[in-house]
Amino acid sequence: ASNVINIVSTTTNSHLDFQGNVTATLGTINITSAASNTTHIFTFDNKTAEDHIIDAVISEGQAGATSTVNITRTLGSGSNTATFQKTITVDTIAIAAGATAIFNGLVTGATTITSANTTTYNAGHTGNIAFASGADGTISVAADKIITGNVTNGADGQGTLTLAAPTADRTLVTGTIGSGSDALNVLNVAVLSHDTTFGNTVLADTINITQASGTDGTVVFSGDVAAATGMVLTGADIIVQFPSGRSFSSAGAITTATTDTGELHFLGGSQLVDSAVGASSKPLKLIQVSGTGDTTFNGPVYATTTTIDEASTVVMAASQLLTSNVHFTTSGAGGALIINTGNFTGNITTDT
Repeated sequence: ASNVINIVSTTTNSHLDFQGNVTATLGTINITSAASNTTHIFTFDNKTAEDHIIDAVISEGQAGATSTVNITRTLGSGSNTATFQKTITVDTIAIAAGATAIFNGLVTGATTITSANTTTYNAGHTGNIAFASGADGTISVAADKIITGNVTNGADGQGTLTLAAPTADRTLVTGTIGSGSDALNVLNVAVLSHDTTFGNTVLADTINITQASGTDGTVVFSGDVAAATGMVLTGADIIVQFPSGRSFSSAGAITTATTDTGELHFLGGSQLVDSAVGASSKPLKLIQVSGTGDTTFNGPVYATTTTIDEASTVVMAASQLLTSNVHFTTSGAGGALIINTGNFTGNITTDT
């Protein structure tokens, strides 16, 4: 039978400080609390300027107890890592300035990141994650792993979230990304041939969507999307879907790295696209507009083809250019394109 070592915090306001490796060579190590209505702090501090491995299950053992995991770095450099091999289930996790953490087990708890280094989640995270004000760090999430909660920051334009490509259709972040006027700095999304869904509002100064291989890799947004400097599509078969009644805004544009690649699918319902779409030198492959109601473009649009479904209306705001062939996907009445004092360059076709 395997051995079990229990390291138990039993007193009020207790503090256990680990300054080296916690290695389970002979069995399982549990680090937990045993007294209810008390506060317990578990600190893992790099005081030896080396990488540490914490091979233990860390948990809050009693209902009513409050447990915190602190990850700090007194000595060493940002390249010295603290790697947690098993699950962590506590109230809060705090990653201090200068610390670099790798989590190979599921992390459950509200996490605050003050470090500017990379925090890696290889098994996902349940709970909200917040970059502290002034912490322009990076969160890296492994393929098929999920953040169940929000990812926010304490100051606009700080924090990078990088998501590996899923191997099946998945919602990778269930909550909001950014909040209020505070957008993340960068959102990096990789896709293969499956749907990557975001469950709520997305606010990031720059959104990069890349596809190294596969076909029809799709990013599905469920709420409003804002990218102050723009969204860049890099890959031959990327599809980005915007939900009915939600807006996209940017002082920049939605662009593609390669001419005639990338698709945008707008699901209608009084939808606003408050940015440029494509570029005259690199038009997108396809803009698809479906659903009822108006989809309004407040900037110039450059695409090889724009399709408009039977119940859909595309409105170009005053003085905006539409450079695209337009295809109405109906043989009868229905579908509309409204140009307001702007220019249209392209051909118009229908299904008949």
